[in-house]
Amino acid sequence: MMISCTIRCVQSAKSVEWRNNMYIVLLSGGSGKRLWPLSNDLCSKQYIKLMNPDEAEHSESTEKCSMLQRVFGQLKAASLSENTIVCASDSQVELIESQLDGQAEVAVEPMRRNTFPAVMLSCAYLLSNKGAKPDDVVAFLPVDPYTTVEFFNKIKSLGEYIEKQDSVIGLLGGVPTYPSTKYGYIVPEKNGSEPFAVKGFREKPDEVTAQELVDMGALWNCGVFCFKLNMAAQWLDKYGVTTNYDEMVADYEKLPKQSFDYEVLEHWKNIVAVQYDGIWKDLGTWNTLTEEMKEQSIGDVTWDKTCENSHAINVLGVPMVVMGAKNMVIAGDYMGKPITGIGGVVQIYVDRKNYILLDKFGVDSYDVITEDTRKSAASGIARGAVGA
Repeated sequence: MMISCTIRCVQSAKSVEWRNNMYIVLLSGGSGKRLWPLSNDLCSKQYIKLMNPDEAEHSESTEKCSMLQRVFGQLKAASLSENTIVCASDSQVELIESQLDGQAEVAVEPMRRNTFPAVMLSCAYLLSNKGAKPDDVVAFLPVDPYTTVEFFNKIKSLGEYIEKQDSVIGLLGGVPTYPSTKYGYIVPEKNGSEPFAVKGFREKPDEVTAQELVDMGALWNCGVFCFKLNMAAQWLDKYGVTTNYDEMVADYEKLPKQSFDYEVLEHWKNIVAVQYDGIWKDLGTWNTLTEEMKEQSIGDVTWDKTCENSHAINVLGVPMVVMGAKNMVIAGDYMGKPITGIGGVVQIYVDRKNYILLDKFGVDSYDVITEDTRKSAASGIARGAVGA
């Protein structure tokens, strides 16, 4: 297993030599239920095979891939996969190893305690189990961004900068294409060239504030942060936890159940950001996912001529017939029994299976779906009145 190697990578259409002392951690420990019912406690959204591989991977396969597989393939195309690990819960390890063919090790969380403990555990894993050095650089990113290989080349450039600094955290921000109220924002001081000093952060703003942020040059927060591994010890010291992996596993409950943003970023003085001016999207809702689907449906689905602006995902292995659907996402899985929905007559001919109907424009996250609706769907009596 190589810890430090010389590689040739492609960046901004030219080849450069770079000594790769940078590690990548894919944070994949979330429950990923926002694409319920297909995503659930047994199979989070990042493992469902709904995506097309990135063209830059030069894959000849026409099979769908998961978000995890797509991102890992992009890391491989950017020559960053060799030093990549995944941080996830124990229940997800077998699935990760299967989908990545054992190409990435997994730092296993003893329990889910938000991103600060997960980040610290990953640092300890790299130092204790991967032979990383304290002055090596690590970049963390979510497992589910929809983006291009150039996004990962930009992370590589950020790592090269951080490698030459001390006590600096680097962020990657996306140049907004519209004033989104669904993303957080990085507010940089855009004086001179990159990287820019960061003045502050704004969580999901209202429409007026979002437009003001875009006008002042704020960036979408892509959830990417980068620093040297030796910085982790100072963040752990006040909790009496070391960077030894086995000891941290035993002491994991001592770490606060906080996000890395709240625990570190909001208080750190020396933060810089680089901007990525390309395709980036958080596929966290049914609407954003279907925007990137090249096909109207996945699986065995038959549509009648009255359907409009709708998508169907059928993983049942039996035919699905959709009639009169307008602005809907129909998702069929193995949870319950057939149901009938609103928004037109939609019929799915299955036996002892379950589907749920979502208004594409009325539901933006799993949280909006009530617990009663989830229970009703599981028992086969849901009426699809989500977001109504």
